Amino acid sequence: MERIQEIFRKARVVPVISPEGQADARKLGQALIDGGMLCAEVTFRSQTAPECLSVLTGNFPGLCSGAGTILNVEQARLAKSCGARFVVTPAFNARVVDYCLEQELPVIPGICTPYEVELALRKGLDFLKFFPAQVGGTAMLKALSGPYRFVTFMPTGGITVDNLNSYLALENVAACGASWLAPSKLIEAGDFDAITARCRQTLETSEKIHME
Repeated sequence: MERIQEIFRKARVVPVISPEGQADARKLGQALIDGGMLCAEVTFRSQTAPECLSVLTGNFPGLCSGAGTILNVEQARLAKSCGARFVVTPAFNARVVDYCLEQELPVIPGICTPYEVELALRKGLDFLKFFPAQVGGTAMLKALSGPYRFVTFMPTGGITVDNLNSYLALENVAACGASWLAPSKLIEAGDFDAITARCRQTLETSEKIHME
């Protein structure tokens, strides 16, 4: 987990992607790398998600790729077989967490309340997904930093290029999930150059934090 958190903190932005097939996955992987991305979260919301993840893990070793929207142990097991470097869940699912810990597969469970933070801490996890971020926003993350100053978060859901820096400026935020980098309309149109451009623009935006 420490290694994954280190990669995410360096990346600052984690593309949340949903390619529809191996060809798209290969082109998308190259577009993300060309755009300066260091990692990617493939959402397991379609039947093609596993094969797309396999394409990324098998062809782009420089891109730390994992599986998102993992709802059960079966999906977590499938993600592991596809070479997932990490697993992300939308909420705290004890069964999925236990499986990942047993398999030494880094897991980032979703939380939205202090109670869920406590559940994660009982499992020894202190790097968590804050989802949906628009519920509570930066105010909630600031509040959580008081009692849980040693916990780090990855806000996802409701993050945009316009509010990105307000989240990245928080000390307890390692990175933000970014679904706007590779929307389905650009993938379907085959406009991977536009995706690369969005990635570069987003990184330029996030780098302003370090210059202020």
